[in-house]
Amino acid sequence: MVIGHEASLSGAPVLLLNLFSLLVKKEVIDVQFVIRRGGPLASEYKKLAPVIVLKPPKYGEEKSLFLHLLNFFQNKIKLVSVLFNAFSCDYFFFNTVVNGKLMRWFRFYKKPAVTYIHELEKVIDLYLKQNDALLPLTISDLLAYPSLKTRKILAEKYSVPDQKLVKLLYYFPFSRDQYDSPKAFKTKQNFRQRFGIKETDFVVGAVGSVTERKGVDLFMEVCQKVVLIDPSIKFVWIGSFENEEQELNVRNEIKEKQLDLNLIFTGPLTYDVYNFSPFDIFFLSSREDTYPLVVLEAAIMKVPSMCFSGSGGIVEFIGADGGWIIDDFSTELAADKIMQLYGKINIIQSYGVTAFEKVLRLHCDEDIIVEQFKSVIAALKEK
Repeated sequence: MVIGHEASLSGAPVLLLNLFSLLVKKEVIDVQFVIRRGGPLASEYKKLAPVIVLKPPKYGEEKSLFLHLLNFFQNKIKLVSVLFNAFSCDYFFFNTVVNGKLMRWFRFYKKPAVTYIHELEKVIDLYLKQNDALLPLTISDLLAYPSLKTRKILAEKYSVPDQKLVKLLYYFPFSRDQYDSPKAFKTKQNFRQRFGIKETDFVVGAVGSVTERKGVDLFMEVCQKVVLIDPSIKFVWIGSFENEEQELNVRNEIKEKQLDLNLIFTGPLTYDVYNFSPFDIFFLSSREDTYPLVVLEAAIMKVPSMCFSGSGGIVEFIGADGGWIIDDFSTELAADKIMQLYGKINIIQSYGVTAFEKVLRLHCDEDIIVEQFKSVIAALKEK
């Protein structure tokens, strides 16, 4: 039984879908999905296996008392059904550390359980305070990690013994033959026309929720430093604001800093990996991100990435040849690096091709991912 925390179009749910789409296709495992909170990916999970969604996406936000009570009782009925189905399962696979509340119900089955850790210490600490992360960290038989940074934090900060830690790389369903150069070029043209970006403009891109953890303020600060030097450089962020108030504050700040012509927040766009193709470089401004999918998606589009050295495990992927790593969350150094790269199209393309080859090798090879998952199951059988 696979237990996910939500079915949103965000990293952890997408990665869970990618992984089990592969495992079902390869007939490695039979799956039942339990999703704590619904979202647009729920229908995609249902194409693979039976799915029980415990709560609708807006659960707890109902204005109608009747709807609130209806959702509450439906949630309890669905939970009973899940608990009944759990008797027939051999293993539990929990996605993320935020499923502690659900894990309380499953611990009494005394069946082997693995939790796939997609978080680093700031998020883990936050959910520890809310009592969501304690059980995943303590009673899981195994903790799967996608990066060495994650493994180090689990071992050193949370005292997880080595024998409980297993490597499971992220899987991205893409092959060399799938890369469509004409589609990438057309998407780039359409995107730039839509948002008023000239064909000759240099574009620094970002994708993700507009949050402090994702470093939106750092992104804006770097933009401000760069455009003072060259106003032909554009910064584009694709993703949702947390709420209307935050969006208003950000857009007001853009006006105050006179960045209207250089800093574009597109809002959410329909998911398509080709959304990355309009970027010359991808700037991951995150303060903390375990191993963000967006960098892999950029690499699939042959777009190299820039990130801060302290942001998380993605520095392992970028390395010295798949992009650029900036020290100390320095916006000054980030701006300097962008200016150094501006106009160096051959260098950028070279790094982009290297990132493309790297993501194919590490994250698109079905055999590698299947073997790693089989190793996880083999380790669970020993528990």
